[in-house]
Amino acid sequence: MNIMRWKGQFKKEWIMMRTNIFIYAMINLIVVIGGPFLLRKIFDGSTDFYDDTLIIGGLWLVAGLFIGVVVLLISLEKEMKQSYIWLHSPASMLELVLVKAVFAVFVTVILLIWCQLIMAGMFVYADMTLAVSYLEAFLTMINIIVVIVANSIYSMAVLFFFWAIYRVLHARTRTFGFVIAFGLYIIVAVLWEKLRGVGFFKVLANIEPIHLTTTIFSYDQTEIFTGLVSESVINSVGSVVFYSLLTVLLFWLGAQLFEKKVRL
Repeated sequence: MNIMRWKGQFKKEWIMMRTNIFIYAMINLIVVIGGPFLLRKIFDGSTDFYDDTLIIGGLWLVAGLFIGVVVLLISLEKEMKQSYIWLHSPASMLELVLVKAVFAVFVTVILLIWCQLIMAGMFVYADMTLAVSYLEAFLTMINIIVVIVANSIYSMAVLFFFWAIYRVLHARTRTFGFVIAFGLYIIVAVLWEKLRGVGFFKVLANIEPIHLTTTIFSYDQTEIFTGLVSESVINSVGSVVFYSLLTVLLFWLGAQLFEKKVRL
């Protein structure tokens, strides 16, 4: 790994993506701050400001699951307009993709922290008293970031793998590339659900469970968050090992496929 090369690639990613990142950060600010006030206005002040902030902020945090995926996809598609760069780079295809993935993770973490700071500012503004200690609240926020980022990394690996399949097929079949790649994704998703049905993921979850904090995200409406990430990649040591290996494999296979596409 060449540190200077990674710095250069990171700088290029920032220049290429900074407008998109800034726009998302501003939308984040508007939604989390304006959402609770809008709800109170719609319902004539009958809703609870604390609950509204938790619900809207929580939903926006859940949307963070897709930040890394979107950042990676946009970056890849922009580079495809000048794919000759990939051929003439001294770095391997896997390294070039990993730089983009690491940058996407970095952006995800920063934007999640930004969202949580906005929520914290809203609570300070409303002079609210927390139901838990500041330490428990902090650990809960860290827990949320870790879970979202871990799931996001795995999602990026899946996206990149099927995106690489699509690009290889598109170079050969044009019109039907997307249809075939999407069809393969559906088949894999069905098989994945079959594994879920036989309790494979529950077995993983029972191998040394991980709990960063005993505090559950949000009050009684936990499902807003955990319902979407109930099969988290980080709910146990077994899950972490399994999904880490699967993530590495998907990135490696995707890089091999993408290199074939670039050299066509």
